[in-house]
Amino acid sequence: MEKVLKLKRIYAKYEPEVAERLLKTIESSTEGLSAICKMDEEFPAVGTIYYWKSRHPEFLEGFMRAKLKQTEHMGLAAEDIIEQALDNPRVILDRGGERIDPAFVTLIQMKLDVVKWKAERLFPGTFCKDAKAHLDEKVTGPLVIHLAIPKDEKGE
Repeated sequence: MEKVLKLKRIYAKYEPEVAERLLKTIESSTEGLSAICKMDEEFPAVGTIYYWKSRHPEFLEGFMRAKLKQTEHMGLAAEDIIEQALDNPRVILDRGGERIDPAFVTLIQMKLDVVKWKAERLFPGTFCKDAKAHLDEKVTGPLVIHLAIPKDEKGE
């Protein structure tokens, strides 16, 4: 009969300097955690990040702030896609005239959908149709995120 070895998961020790660099990288990147963890050999594995979040409230707060700022970068990426499309639209000739290629419009919409999808996974509620997340930058205590869902025209 074979013995089954149970391995205990070992997490990297929490180091505030590494955590701070990691958070700065998260907030300035549009990549997911797996890719970010591979950017620097001192960055911990994804599992360690979740462990740190559960054990260090200051890291959890910083992580949430970084993720919110990361989604702002996603919004800027969406704006860049639109600007590039407006600066260089793909035009086709149509009966002696010009018009924008419908396939080009579809491609731009698909790119925007991908950016919105990624941002929604990075910080849920960011690109929700009706919900708006707001981070109060002046708060020095616990992280507070205000979620506002507008009422419909009837006030309900």
